[in-house]
Amino acid sequence: MAAPLEVGDAEVLHSERRRHVVELPERDIALSCLTEAARALRRSVGREDGPEPFAHADDAYRELEVVQGLRLNEPREAAQKELDAGLDLAVERVGPLPGGRISRPGGRPTEEVRPTQEDLVDMGRHAGASIGILAALGEASALEALRAVIKVEG
Repeated sequence: MAAPLEVGDAEVLHSERRRHVVELPERDIALSCLTEAARALRRSVGREDGPEPFAHADDAYRELEVVQGLRLNEPREAAQKELDAGLDLAVERVGPLPGGRISRPGGRPTEEVRPTQEDLVDMGRHAGASIGILAALGEASALEALRAVIKVEG
């Protein structure tokens, strides 16, 4: 169990982020944020399995099914709701095709999709909110999640 967030933790997170040059595409950062939020939610209920890092909408779709199937207590439900919103956005916008479906009814291919800058920010915001809720409960470490997202060792 991680220590709950305390006053001053936000400055520690900002300081950690400023110490490192992150040269990853914003799409990869948004997907990494969602991956870490999913890991944190799973761990909060004693599950150490997956998910593997998300690379496209189908990965987000598979995890969305897992997240929606979790039965959680009320405090964790708030984290689940945030993660659900972020994953749902990733399913619809990350591409190359919307997650969970290869073609529309009738066999016509689904059009490719690409996330906007706003989509990516919203995915990261939902993931961060989910991790923040779990960190406030002492169930996750926001600092460890940040380090995993920006790919640095603690």
